Amino acid sequence: AGPRWNVTSREINVIGRRAEEALEAVDKFLDDAALASIARVRIVHGHGMGILKKAIAEFLAHHPHVEKSYPAPQSEGGSGATIAELKTG
Repeated sequence: AGPRWNVTSREINVIGRRAEEALEAVDKFLDDAALASIARVRIVHGHGMGILKKAIAEFLAHHPHVEKSYPAPQSEGGSGATIAELKTG
């Protein structure tokens, strides 16, 4: 089973994935979200050793669909998740 995502819920969960697998899934998720004109998504990567969190942060910083990204507020997973705001239009 691959990473779970649901564009309508605006969230992807990549906990437990290798960084390479997670980034591929996040890339496809961001493409799907952009096509659906979604402005904000949440990427759940968990806490762990922070490897996945760091890889995702670097990936988002250079992704063409991403306007900005930042750690999720406590109510949305805190440091175990990242919010990405997507470019619209």
